Amino acid sequence: MYPTLKAEMARRDVTAAVLAEVIDRRAGTMSAKLNGSAPITLDEAYAIYGYLDAVKPFDYGMTIEKLFEKEAA
Repeated sequence: MYPTLKAEMARRDVTAAVLAEVIDRRAGTMSAKLNGSAPITLDEAYAIYGYLDAVKPFDYGMTIEKLFEKEAA
């Protein structure tokens, strides 16, 4: 559902379970959010963006909008 987010997670070796801790949710809830079954809130998006950027800084031009861009249906 979020191809860029999933690619950036893989580049940083960050799992859904780790992001679940970042946003203070259960791993199953984070998995549902990544698959599009549950919404990612704005606060959660900023927390995830900040965490991934702290692990390994994003390349120039990576915006929060691009990171959370959804696949075309």
